[in-house]
Amino acid sequence: MQKRGKQLLVLLSIFFFLFFLSLPNNKNSIQANPAEGETIYYDQDFDLCYTGCAGWKFYWAHDPVWDYVKSQCALDGTDMAKILIKYAFNTVRTSADFGPFIQSIFCAGAVKLNLKPKLDNCRRDCEADIWTYAPDLFVDRGPQGVIYSQDKHQLQIKVINGGYVYTPAFKVDVYAASTDKRDCQISNADWEKIGSYTVKELAPINASRHIAGIPHQDVHSINWEAQEDECNKIKIMVDPDNRIPELDEANGNGYGTNNTYFYTINNLPNLPHYQISDIKHHFLDDNLDGVVLNFEITNHGELLGKPKIEVRDCYGDKTLRAAKTLVIGSNDSQKVELTAKDLFWPKDPIYFRNLKLCITASDENDSFSTGTEVLIFSGSIRGRVLDMTGQPVAGATVTLNNGEKTSADEKGNYYFSGLTKQGKYIVTASSEDHDQEASREVQLSLNPNPYTVIQPKLHPDNVDIILFDNPASLTINCPFDNYLFRLNGQHFSYQGSGQSASEKLSAIVPGNYQLILFRFGYNTKVFNINLKKSEEKRIDCNLKPLKVYGDDSGIDFKPTLNDLWDFTPANDFHLLSASISRDGSTVFMALGNSHTQEVKLFIFNRSGQKLAETALPEMAAYDKIFLEPSYDGSSVLVNAYLVFNRQGKIVSRRSDDKGLRVPANLSWQGDLICDFSGLYDGNFNPLYTGAWGQELDKPHTRCRFGQFASFTANNQIISQCEKVNDGLCRLSFWDGSQYPLLKLATNGFWHSDVSVDGKRLLVTITQDGQDKAVYAVGKKIVWQQPIEEANGRVSLSPAGNYAVVLSPHGKDYGLFLFNSEGRSLIDLPDPTNGWKWKQDFYDVRATGQGIFYVRYDGKIHFGVLGRVGQASKENLDKILSGEKRVTKEKNKLSKKEKKNKNTWRGEVNQQTKSALGHLWEKVKQFLNKIFPWFFK
Repeated sequence: MQKRGKQLLVLLSIFFFLFFLSLPNNKNSIQANPAEGETIYYDQDFDLCYTGCAGWKFYWAHDPVWDYVKSQCALDGTDMAKILIKYAFNTVRTSADFGPFIQSIFCAGAVKLNLKPKLDNCRRDCEADIWTYAPDLFVDRGPQGVIYSQDKHQLQIKVINGGYVYTPAFKVDVYAASTDKRDCQISNADWEKIGSYTVKELAPINASRHIAGIPHQDVHSINWEAQEDECNKIKIMVDPDNRIPELDEANGNGYGTNNTYFYTINNLPNLPHYQISDIKHHFLDDNLDGVVLNFEITNHGELLGKPKIEVRDCYGDKTLRAAKTLVIGSNDSQKVELTAKDLFWPKDPIYFRNLKLCITASDENDSFSTGTEVLIFSGSIRGRVLDMTGQPVAGATVTLNNGEKTSADEKGNYYFSGLTKQGKYIVTASSEDHDQEASREVQLSLNPNPYTVIQPKLHPDNVDIILFDNPASLTINCPFDNYLFRLNGQHFSYQGSGQSASEKLSAIVPGNYQLILFRFGYNTKVFNINLKKSEEKRIDCNLKPLKVYGDDSGIDFKPTLNDLWDFTPANDFHLLSASISRDGSTVFMALGNSHTQEVKLFIFNRSGQKLAETALPEMAAYDKIFLEPSYDGSSVLVNAYLVFNRQGKIVSRRSDDKGLRVPANLSWQGDLICDFSGLYDGNFNPLYTGAWGQELDKPHTRCRFGQFASFTANNQIISQCEKVNDGLCRLSFWDGSQYPLLKLATNGFWHSDVSVDGKRLLVTITQDGQDKAVYAVGKKIVWQQPIEEANGRVSLSPAGNYAVVLSPHGKDYGLFLFNSEGRSLIDLPDPTNGWKWKQDFYDVRATGQGIFYVRYDGKIHFGVLGRVGQASKENLDKILSGEKRVTKEKNKLSKKEKKNKNTWRGEVNQQTKSALGHLWEKVKQFLNKIFPWFFK
């Protein structure tokens, strides 16, 4: 009972105090006992906790019960109430007399009734922990708690009461010390007091009722200057005498234990701090597995830096590749160059590797690391050691000029991998069974061609070495230079370009060979040669120039039929097919008898004179006769198995598949034949044949598997692209190079023709379900026009100004004729009403002297659209002058290969003279001397 009475007296004191706090006055009117600002000692007990809880709940926290007391209860007007509630803990401890305040309340019962539930909570809380309601003094933990002004040399300290209870006056002591040690450790003897002051009172920080205006924080400034180039430490002791009981004093733990706080003002110079930037690299000389790294390193610190720079593999064994120690001044940058060698490790057969290198700059205080990726390469040299018969030389010793050595296996194969240096290698093979060793010079370089390898690498890859015994030689005599040769044998082949009038091929394995000679604007010659041991054979090239009409000046065009002559077939014979030579001089016609199945070949000149009449062999297909004349009509290819001359004599025939019913293409000179199975000479001797993807050492002709193709004036082939691009390409079967012409879908039927200079192309295609004729100059499509059907014939005039398209109706054709702008030169029918033609054409050819036709209506009519024009024949060099630049660009290695003309390639792509040379520069001069009649 005595305890509860004491609590009630304390409670009533609180309310008297709270009431008088609400009266109009100011803070200065409050008089305390002891005097304000004077520090006092007191201890925390249950009564203080209980009183603090009541003060928080009914005043500071703005409980509505106080409003009831203030309005309903009469209180004595003395200021003692404010003094007692402010220092209630002190009053209770001294057993102050509460009688006057109890007597002045005549609604105490009502107050007690409303306060009891909340006071019961206070009692339970304080019985559990007397520290629940107490002040909590600390230095602000935020960035504004302690602020040092370098300019004013002033230290600002903010102290806060974070508890729920008002606190009276307390002291704050401030100490300082400094050291030049990096760890900023201060001994007790080093501290020096730089200030001491008293905070007179603080209210709770989160009070919602605060009529008295007592602050919850105190901000105080002390004049003090921090030491330069040293680590300065500040020690702040709040309530150093421990006069005020606080929340964290219950167990001595918590933030600010013992109310001592430390702050650091570090004026020590910044240590070196590194950064690496702007990393670049390039190959080390010819080594493609060594790089020179260039980068910039910056020291962002205020002290001199001495970092060690190291380059390591970022992954794997993290091998050290390069290292260097630098000296870098404060806030300075330095360019660095480091060389990292032998990066391609282990030396495996991988062609390339994307390696990540880590570059680190470090000292005892700081470390900075960054990475960069480098692409490194290696190559290999492999091949076979063979004897002169093409048999492997097992156990042969093979060495490289870099000191590496290996032995050939039972099949003669040898292999060197992990070669990472560009340049010249000498591969040498020797055997106890052969008296002489053999060497090959190999130039390893980085291959940038994405069409031949998946990724760039060092090449070449295959080098065969032949151990010779009594080799043969062959000398080719030509009245000019800059021609191409290819010598194909059973085991070995050689190819290159003749750089002089007399070209000698030495170190040839004895045996049977096929020699092919070719020159732009000339015929192609094929010789079968047998070379014996130690034999020195000579042969004349016999290349002759081809004369063509070079422009369209001889075309006097009018869209009218002008028959030049007629021919009436014999009884029961009718026209099966017809073809006009490119120069318009010769007409070839196949006539058949449907009763006897007999087929005859008729040959006429342009004036109507019959040159020949001959029966075709019985094995010829009666209903499928394809005629392909040479440019000047001196020969004609019948299907893919017979060649007749202009006099109707068979000059060559195919020994296999004698009854072929398929078309084939004949070169302008009549010396090359291209059909579905390969490329042949004019006598059907195979030049390049084989299944798709085989014979990779030989150039691809695309004359296989039914692919359509057509020859150009310089014996190149227009066919479907194989590797370079979708569409059509111009291809050289000498080196396999392809030149994209059109990016078109070329599946299905298509036919093409090209102007004499090779720059204008006419092709018929089926694309997106539509048949159309496409005219292109270079790689650019100029126009496209719809036609009846793409599987017909096409003819382009020599200069490309007239484009003829024939759409098949059976054996006869419907005519389309366009100019170089794509305008139709004849009245075309409306395709919506069906393709109807008044005339049935069997052939229409745009030649250099007119647009000639063959039509059939029971009679065979040969004529010209308009009238025959006048044109003179021009030399092919002048016509193909646009090819000179292309030829030079394609053969950039010609000068180098001139120096190596006595080194020859073996079976697998053995090419030692691959350049074409400067072909066109000397042709005209030569022709003026040798063939003066050529220009007349």
